[in-house]
Amino acid sequence: MLSMNKFLINLLFFFLPILAAIYPADLIISKYLAQSKYYAYGEVQTWKDIYDQNITADLLIYGSSRAWVQINPQIIEDSLHLTSYNLGIDGHNFWLQYLRHKEFLHFNKKPRHIIVSLDVFTLQKKKDLFNYQQFLPFLLWNDELCQYTSAYNGFSNYDYWMPMARYHHESEALFAAYASAAQIQVGPVRTLGYLGVEENWNDDLAKAKSKNGSFTIEIDSAILQLFDQFINECLHDSIGLTFVYSPEFIEGQNFVQNRKEIISKYQSIADQYHLPFLDYSGDTMSMKKEYYYNAEHLNKNGSTLFTLQLVNDLKRIPGMNTSPSSETGNTDLNNYTGSLYKDNYIWTGAMNFCWTTLCETIIHEPLLLQTEEPGALAMVKKFNNPVCSTRDLDEPSYYIKAGMGSKTVEAINRESRKIFPEKSFPDLNMSIGEDEFISYAYFYKKVAYEKPFTLTDMYFDNHWVSAFEAADDQKRTVEILKYENDDKFIIRLRLQSPSDELIVAKGYNGQDPMEVLTTMNLLGNNTATKLKDDDRFMMPLLHLSYRRDYDEMVGKALANPGFKGYIIGAMFENINFDMDEVGAKAESQAVISVERGAAPKKTGRYFIMDKPFWVIMKRSDSPRPYFLLGVNNNQFMQNK
Repeated sequence: MLSMNKFLINLLFFFLPILAAIYPADLIISKYLAQSKYYAYGEVQTWKDIYDQNITADLLIYGSSRAWVQINPQIIEDSLHLTSYNLGIDGHNFWLQYLRHKEFLHFNKKPRHIIVSLDVFTLQKKKDLFNYQQFLPFLLWNDELCQYTSAYNGFSNYDYWMPMARYHHESEALFAAYASAAQIQVGPVRTLGYLGVEENWNDDLAKAKSKNGSFTIEIDSAILQLFDQFINECLHDSIGLTFVYSPEFIEGQNFVQNRKEIISKYQSIADQYHLPFLDYSGDTMSMKKEYYYNAEHLNKNGSTLFTLQLVNDLKRIPGMNTSPSSETGNTDLNNYTGSLYKDNYIWTGAMNFCWTTLCETIIHEPLLLQTEEPGALAMVKKFNNPVCSTRDLDEPSYYIKAGMGSKTVEAINRESRKIFPEKSFPDLNMSIGEDEFISYAYFYKKVAYEKPFTLTDMYFDNHWVSAFEAADDQKRTVEILKYENDDKFIIRLRLQSPSDELIVAKGYNGQDPMEVLTTMNLLGNNTATKLKDDDRFMMPLLHLSYRRDYDEMVGKALANPGFKGYIIGAMFENINFDMDEVGAKAESQAVISVERGAAPKKTGRYFIMDKPFWVIMKRSDSPRPYFLLGVNNNQFMQNK
């Protein structure tokens, strides 16, 4: 017995120096590996955000790669005003999705809502621990990771408890730790857990069909039980849940023989717990290969469009949309109130200012109408949640006023003319009673390019029109913000005043600004590039003069207390816009009256606006524009 004790003591003394050497090495390698933002497909970055308590999110997104490459949390955050993070984990079913959920709740504040991105593999059991490298920096003496990852063929018992054991034969991990320590960034980085894949269609589906043919998914009873446990826990903790099945390319949907039965199972679970289930299996996006890089995954462009669609559907779910104050402006892109004039989209912020001034100065609360007409109610909702405010303009460029009686009309005509002698609209000729109200907003913005362009002619939509182009050193006036090809890009024309921006975008939906504005927001502060010598820029001269009458609002009675017997007597907007080789000028006025009543060979890139395009004017320090023009035809051009 004595000899055995002596042997153990000697053994301990033998291993202590070894442990004293390898444990600090483990700490150092794990520390720097955890700081790598690209290692293990970016999963390490997400785990580190969880363990470092770096995530403060109202809304979380769970799922596999069909979550983290397909649902952009920044778009959700900008639209729903809910801080968001995508916790999708590449290549794994709900077993490890739940592990990530548990670790998040242990180290971070619980979310208000969780989007669960489902796919055919969510409830399937897997044998191998795919992308096991993501756990390496966090594995040592971590009971939760041990409990959930030990169910797979991956780590040995030594890997969980012996320092440095798991790094044996992991040369890539050691290099990643070194690169992180040396601040060498290799590979793409996720943003809020999301990374859009900028790839075109590949042949993964064809390879899978030739190798495996179709197959059947078996739902694992233990994972199904865990999924049920997760739902009950969330309901107990007052965490809202929404199931989402994102689009799949149509040709890949028949690859899984029992796909319909699996989706029906998800629907029955949603029905059991009265949870919303947004199934996009039959969405039109499933028919368009250009939105995918393989049958199961949307590319970056597809994920942007899908997230925008998802946001619209989420807004119908109670508690999923919050509105900021009108002082800062609402970033919900669905609240733009532009209209089509000769099939061209036009919007300015004047009517937003006019409406907000009426509410704040006269009504002292959001304006309400006594109507059940959907068009009028939708317009009221948008104006009460304005997309822009006076903060998005510089003070010398606008004039607003609201008040009672004819004296207010006279003051508006006199004061606006004095402040803006270049005002082109005639004085208001309106007769309102002394107990009736008027609200008025006017803005005028004229900008000049840093260097004027050269007049020319160009071909647009089968018509020769007057235009301007960049020649020689004039090309320095054009900055490239995003370029995909000659038919899809965003550029900025440099102005003499750095306080404003004039942006031109081609290749985006010309009758709805959501796509182009979302893309602009995602660009952030990306560094602009310049035109090369063999690049070309050319666009038409533009001129428009437009009056919009809000007929759906006129005659509707106010529902606000204290305003019984008042109706909207008039509501209209005038818009002028000119853009030529020297610069651009936008002018707009909005009026609301509240009255008594009863109720050569191409070698470079071509930035040529020969197809529908957008003109966007905004302050440099604001993400929200004050003028939008979607040019879809030649109606505002000078035809030759």
